[in-house]
Amino acid sequence: MIDDDSSSDEDENEPKSPPPLSNEELETLTGGPGDEELSRSYGKIRGCPCHGKQDVAPVASQVWEVPRKDGYTGPRLALVQVEA
Repeated sequence: MIDDDSSSDEDENEPKSPPPLSNEELETLTGGPGDEELSRSYGKIRGCPCHGKQDVAPVASQVWEVPRKDGYTGPRLALVQVEA
């Protein structure tokens, strides 16, 4: 995670960490079906030679989209369950 506690003017343009998910939110999220579109997208990026060796990135067994919390305007987030 990115440390958001700094008050320096230089840090104003740095990306902010998303709000953490509670255990209840994680259980609710992972109790539902995964997002097939995100899973396919992850697999394509994982297997792309421009993103490094294919065997370096873990294989995702399930991917869920993380709903945006109020006030968070950062990138789209996902929770990935990797195969052991």
